[in-house]
Amino acid sequence: QLGPRGPTGPTGPTGPDGATGAAGRTGPTGPYGLGGTDNPARFISQPTGFNLQTMLVDLSKTQVATATNPIVIRLEPGTYFAGDPNTNPFNLPEWVTIEGSGEGVTTLKNGGTYATLADHATLRNLTFDTGDFYLTGGGPDSTLDHVTVLARSTTFRLGACFAGSGKVLHSRLIASGQASTALFLNFSGLMVVEDSLLQGEATSVRSLAGSVALVRTELVAQAAIGWTTDGGTKACIETTFGDAGLD
Repeated sequence: QLGPRGPTGPTGPTGPDGATGAAGRTGPTGPYGLGGTDNPARFISQPTGFNLQTMLVDLSKTQVATATNPIVIRLEPGTYFAGDPNTNPFNLPEWVTIEGSGEGVTTLKNGGTYATLADHATLRNLTFDTGDFYLTGGGPDSTLDHVTVLARSTTFRLGACFAGSGKVLHSRLIASGQASTALFLNFSGLMVVEDSLLQGEATSVRSLAGSVALVRTELVAQAAIGWTTDGGTKACIETTFGDAGLD
């Protein structure tokens, strides 16, 4: 006959770890993160189905770019949508830069109405296809830097329209279609165009107001390149006019 059970002995040493189990399912995508100018945010997305304006709206809910805390968004090679028809037109906020991986390598396709650059906003190293509308600069120091703008609108016939001072640097503005103009200016500030190509079917650049400096820039058009007289300064330095005259 067995006697009563004795007390439980002390716990033995921990045994070796077992094999790692299978990885679980990937969790949901977290919110967009932002970095400073020294460590900018980097977004890697599929070439299709990714809307930059949706991303910008999401970011604006938690982050605001400023002069002391600008935001740089870097894009991998591919094609990105910039805006939805009527509901979410592309609007790049102040002190925000979108930087692609190169002209013809990263392409933004405008899917909405007017595509707008706010004050101190910058597009860099990419191609912007304006679709049925055009690109507009809305304030001081809106900048295109190493950007190709392709405008094919038969309605507006403009490549880019600046309503404030701005810069076009090392870029190509190409507007196709009858009576089209590559760069249209309607403001009272200073527009600087350097090392660029302005190509329109009718005129390369037309200024209704403000001052314009064209430096090492090629102007290509079928008709005269038009200025209007408003008292602003028009300076052309090492600029070629092709077969077009200067009006």
